[in-house]
Amino acid sequence: MSEINAFGLPAHPSEFWPELVLDSDLIRTAVSNFRELVITRDKHDRPFVSFDDGFARDEEWYKSELRPHAVDLLAPSEWTRLSIGTGHILKKAISAIEDSANGIQGPNNLLNWQGRQYGPNSRDHLPLIEALHDPQAKTVVESVLFDLLNGVDTGSAFESFMATVNRKYPLIAFLCWLRDDDLFMPISPGGFDEAFHILGIPHVTSGRCSWENYRRYNGALGHLALRLEMELHQPLRLIDAHSFCWMLARLPKKAVAGSLQATADFLGLDAEKIACRRMAGSIRHTAKNSGKMQTVWRKRKEIEVLDDELEDVLLQKMREQGGTCRLTGLSMHLDNPDADPNLLPSADRIDSSGPYSADNLQVVCRFANFWKASSTDEEFNACWSW
Repeated sequence: MSEINAFGLPAHPSEFWPELVLDSDLIRTAVSNFRELVITRDKHDRPFVSFDDGFARDEEWYKSELRPHAVDLLAPSEWTRLSIGTGHILKKAISAIEDSANGIQGPNNLLNWQGRQYGPNSRDHLPLIEALHDPQAKTVVESVLFDLLNGVDTGSAFESFMATVNRKYPLIAFLCWLRDDDLFMPISPGGFDEAFHILGIPHVTSGRCSWENYRRYNGALGHLALRLEMELHQPLRLIDAHSFCWMLARLPKKAVAGSLQATADFLGLDAEKIACRRMAGSIRHTAKNSGKMQTVWRKRKEIEVLDDELEDVLLQKMREQGGTCRLTGLSMHLDNPDADPNLLPSADRIDSSGPYSADNLQVVCRFANFWKASSTDEEFNACWSW
């Protein structure tokens, strides 16, 4: 192992987490499962050979084409400090995100830049777009981008980016990947947390964006790449370990169409109750992360009672509304493989600053909930009517 240099960059990503030891049996089992998943999902029944061939290439190769195009658009080596505050750097960064997939196989889905499903305010690079139109923010954000992409202390630049732009992984991880794909990878926290759990890697990224956490994430992928080389008997890049994790977590969900309905049949649930169980889980997750759970449901320690009560409230709301969205009046789709995800029922707080109480809950289309965000019903309806 070589030492980390003055910029905090090692010779190999595994050195970001040198003490990590992977469980050989878990990795071997995961590789075996991965091979079976590939054959299950590939309509041509091609066995896995490498990440440059067959189904794995079809699924993941776009990343290898997207990055060089994005780097060309970004052109960080051409930036100078005289550019800071002019908007030039921001325009380059935005172009690298929005235009990088033009002319290649596959979209840039490494971050949410279009906001199609959740509305324009959900775009991961929204802070860059907003800074472009704010003279003061323009200078600050371009200074941070310059430092992040032009070789200063990576850890300090990472922390500065979080402090001035946002504290979420997708945008900053994408930019770090453009800087150096031998050391840094993009990240979708939920998917990689699932993969790391399968692989026995003791690391969680969701809600924990920091330089130290990101170092360990890339360190784990570095160790995994080395271990996969031994299992697959071929040299691998860091991006191959990244693809392995992503496919390992994602393929089981895509392999069995209608798995939600199969689970519902096993549990004896109808379509309405499936939707209520999903919405209840979403509320619990949101409330837990926001620290509001205790003020909302009095019987916090009685988890079974809490689950039943919440699902019953949502079921009553859906039936009172006749299966239509309270905000738009559109008919909602019940959970099934053919449903339009934008029209699935979604639990919404009437007063977004209030609790998840029975009198403050309504059921709306998922897209309406995302577009409403923290606005009032009246504000949403004014825009919807228009």
